[in-house]
Amino acid sequence: MQSYLPWFTPSYNGVEPRVRDLMYHTSGLAFGTIEHVRSGNSDSAEKIVRSLVNDSLVFEPGTAFSYATLNYTVLALIIEEVTQKSFATLIRSEILEPLDLNKTWIPDGTAAPQTKSDGHKLRYGQAARVEAPLHIGHAPAGYIHSNLSDMRLWAEAILTAAKKPASELDTAFAQSLKPNMSVAPSPTYGSFYGTGWFVFNTWGTEYYHAGANPTFSSCIDIKPDNDTVIVVLANLNSNLVAESCRSILFYLETGNFGHSSEFFKTIDRYAMGLSALALVVVFVTLALCLYRCFCIFKEKRISTRIGVLKSGFSLALWVGLATGLALVLPSMLFYMLPLSVLFEWGPLSLAPTIILLWCAAALAALFRFLGTWQSTTLR
Repeated sequence: MQSYLPWFTPSYNGVEPRVRDLMYHTSGLAFGTIEHVRSGNSDSAEKIVRSLVNDSLVFEPGTAFSYATLNYTVLALIIEEVTQKSFATLIRSEILEPLDLNKTWIPDGTAAPQTKSDGHKLRYGQAARVEAPLHIGHAPAGYIHSNLSDMRLWAEAILTAAKKPASELDTAFAQSLKPNMSVAPSPTYGSFYGTGWFVFNTWGTEYYHAGANPTFSSCIDIKPDNDTVIVVLANLNSNLVAESCRSILFYLETGNFGHSSEFFKTIDRYAMGLSALALVVVFVTLALCLYRCFCIFKEKRISTRIGVLKSGFSLALWVGLATGLALVLPSMLFYMLPLSVLFEWGPLSLAPTIILLWCAAALAALFRFLGTWQSTTLR
């Protein structure tokens, strides 16, 4: 890979990833590298990849499968370096135009089509419209926008490639369907991975992939044996959308419905309950704090210096602890991802819930601190 990007030299025990490792997600890049995709829509692929320079690989390249979306960004940059053309330009000329996918759009700095749907995120039980960033440099990993008519054409191209490739493009597609069986299958799906497809053999050969960004989600499932194609697109980030294609196929094959739980909806429900609880604590403790302040000034309550110091230390300790938990605990609960990633990808209710919980803890500590002042009649 150094021959393409001399300045990008990640390694594990001296072993550097190859281009094929990027394609098969065996490069050793960690899932958490998604944090390098910052909010905004102007970062180039090079800027994103350069931010990876100091990251360590989590395993020796070529020895394991671990899905990391930044693999695609590095691949896109290599393609741009080799061809001296932008990724968006190449995809349009080499794939979209030959397949007549004229309703598919790649962020490239130009205005989005007026027909593009608005993205949404959950916020306290409701889907709220969000102007999410388009991430030009990270477009290869989940920011290419399409519709059902174009997805039908895309699925037909994959079916042709899987059965009897007739063109150079078909042959390239067929190559992407071949799973890498030199490493253990995906721990999530239990299937091997091609270059862009999870390959199952539960009910005959099946090619599946889900896609998501902070405000959209999708899935596609193709079963060439009986020309079955399932495509689901949604303008809401939901793991149910990602799972729906295989759930539908499961029903078609067995006549039974599988079981799925809405990960983001579950987070939103917990956030709703915790926010309600925190609001009650905030209002009650705020009222009690104001009452204590009123009593201190009206009754001219006093406190010893040592009492103030002890309570002040306790206040600082509890506020510091609350701040630390607010900054660290969410990351510990969600794959050690930083707050910036959780706020961008998670429900809109996540950030205000954390703030409300911090306020509740801080006000409770303040209430205890104000208890240091006692009425002179008690002395």
